[in-house]
Amino acid sequence: MTATSGSGTLDLSTLGIAPAESKELRGGDVARNRALADAIISGEPGPRADLVALNAAAALVVADVADDLAAGLELARTVLAAGAGARRARPLGPGLAADARRRGRGGLNMAGEHTVAEGDDRYDPAVLAAKDEISAADFHALDLRVGRVLAAEVFPAARKPSLRLRVDFGPVIGELETSAQITRYDPATLVGRSIVGAVNLGVRRIAGLESRFLVLGGLHPDGAVSLLAPDEHLAPGSVVA
Repeated sequence: MTATSGSGTLDLSTLGIAPAESKELRGGDVARNRALADAIISGEPGPRADLVALNAAAALVVADVADDLAAGLELARTVLAAGAGARRARPLGPGLAADARRRGRGGLNMAGEHTVAEGDDRYDPAVLAAKDEISAADFHALDLRVGRVLAAEVFPAARKPSLRLRVDFGPVIGELETSAQITRYDPATLVGRSIVGAVNLGVRRIAGLESRFLVLGGLHPDGAVSLLAPDEHLAPGSVVA
C-alpha cells in the first residue's frame, strides 16, 4: 500500500501498515459510522484504525510531538490500543470548551513547549479555566513516583531546547531517561535532587532517545516551569498520591 503527497510517494508497508481493499475502509450511514468510530477509539485493530493512526501520526509530526511518521504512528497506535480515545470521547463541558478556545489562540504543543507570546494568558491562574471532572480511577491510573536525578545534560539533538535526564525511580521501576524542556535549570544543579515523574505514559522517541517518563512541574503565567518535588526526603520510587 502506498500514499502519495505533493512531496512524493510513501510505501506504507515500511510502517507496518498492511494492504487493504477500499471496501474495508468504507463507511455507511450515521449509525454505522458512529459504531465504526467507537470501535476504533476503543482499541479495535484493523485497516480503519491504521488509517486513523496514520493521520494522527502526521499531525503529531507537524506538532513536533514525534520526530517522524514511524514514531508518531507508534504513539498513535499505543493510544488507540489502550482505548484511551474512548475514555476521552465525551461532549465538551464548560471547562474543556474554554480550554479548547484558549488553545486555538496559538495551540499548546504536546511536546512540552510551554513558552507563550506576550499577551497570551493561557497559563495565567487568574483566567485559566477549570478542566472537566474525572474519576478517582482515572487519576490513580497514573503512576506518579518520586525519583532522584542521576545525570542531567543539555540535549542538543532535540528539536527544541531540552535537557536529557537519567533518573532513579527505585528498585521496581529502575532508571529511566527522558527529554525535558526545563532549560531554565542548570543541569549541574539537578543532579542529586528529587523530582516527580509520571512513569506509565509509554515511550516517546525524541531525537533517538527513548523518553520513558514525564517530569512534572508547575507553570508560571509566562510558561516557565518550576519542578515539583517533595518537601522532605522520600526514597526513589515512592508513590505520589
